[in-house]
Amino acid sequence: LALRGQGCYELPIKPGVHPPIRLPLRPSNTPCDDASKARFCVGVEQGFADPHGRCKAMASLLHGRLDNDGEILHARRMDSQAKYGVVARGDAEFYVRLPQGDHRDWIWDVAPGILVLEEVGGLVTDSQGRPLDFSAGSKLTSNGILGASSPKLHASLLKAYKQSAP
Repeated sequence: LALRGQGCYELPIKPGVHPPIRLPLRPSNTPCDDASKARFCVGVEQGFADPHGRCKAMASLLHGRLDNDGEILHARRMDSQAKYGVVARGDAEFYVRLPQGDHRDWIWDVAPGILVLEEVGGLVTDSQGRPLDFSAGSKLTSNGILGASSPKLHASLLKAYKQSAP
C-alpha cells in the first residue's frame, strides 16, 4: 500500500498477524548502491519479458558476467506486477521489463507499482530514461520499463541498457 507523499506500507496477507509495516526509504537489506551486486527482478517467461536477451546483456555488463548456465547472476524470477513490491521491500534492486516490439502495458498494471517504488526512494522510467506517460490513453506509449531502488542504481541500469543496444 502506498500513498503519494505518505510512504509505502507492507500489509500482512492474513489480517491481524501484525500491523502494517512502513517500508524505509532505503531498504536495510539492499547491497547499497553497488550495481555489480544488485539483484534483478525479472519475469519467468523470458520469451515475453526479455525476448531478445537484452536484460541478460545488461546484467552481464553490470555484474561482469552471467552464471555458468548463461543466466543473470543475481535474479529473482516471478510473474506479476508484484515485482515492484519486491524491489520496494529490498529483496531486489532492479526491475526490467522489455517486452516484444509492439506490446504496450496497461497503465493500471504499471502506475500502482511506480508509486510503491517511488515512495521508498526508487525510480522508474521508460527504457530511454523518460518518465512514463500515463496521459495518452489506457496503454503506455513507450515500450520498456526500467526500475531501480535508487536514482544512482537507475543511472547504472540506464547506462547498461544503452550499452547493450544491438
